[in-house]
Amino acid sequence: MRYYAYIGFMSKLFSMLIAPLALCLSATHIAQSETDNAIDIHHCDNLASDALNPDSVTTPIADENLQARIAIKACSLAIKEHPEILRFRFQLARSYIADGKVAVGAGLMGALADQGYPIALFKLGQAHYLGQGATLNHRLALKWYKRAFNAGIYEAANNLSILYADPISPLFDIDNSLKWAEAYSEKLTTTTTDKSL
Repeated sequence: MRYYAYIGFMSKLFSMLIAPLALCLSATHIAQSETDNAIDIHHCDNLASDALNPDSVTTPIADENLQARIAIKACSLAIKEHPEILRFRFQLARSYIADGKVAVGAGLMGALADQGYPIALFKLGQAHYLGQGATLNHRLALKWYKRAFNAGIYEAANNLSILYADPISPLFDIDNSLKWAEAYSEKLTTTTTDKSL
């Protein structure tokens, strides 16, 4: 029992140390990877923008502050107006999950991941790691996290480090955990240095 308390404590400690820095960096990093950003900010963005999505164009909304039902309406409208903008689909999926309609949200997220949308790859990895909205499967989490990292979601390296450090995971491997922790640290340092230039 003490073992699980220790794991919970270490996860919280790691989150307290790394998450604020990652949130700060990702919130200030607005990518130009889609034609999304040519579109004016939509009400959907104001209601459901995610801190880790490089395509976010507004201040991110934390999960606990997301007004899901209002966001679902706004993001559905945004998709009707701009069906080519993937961030609206992601924000709609996120809103459905926040509203407790996990199957609907996970289905939309999976479709986005199949299209290679970077933040959806990351969220699918999270879903498989936690067993929330998807089957608990660390090997699938590994696959989606690596794809997310290669697509530019560097927070995935942090999650890969945690995945490999989890002693109850079939993938437990301290060397790989340290490797991914270094990769994450390196990306944070590079991103911070690039922004200061």
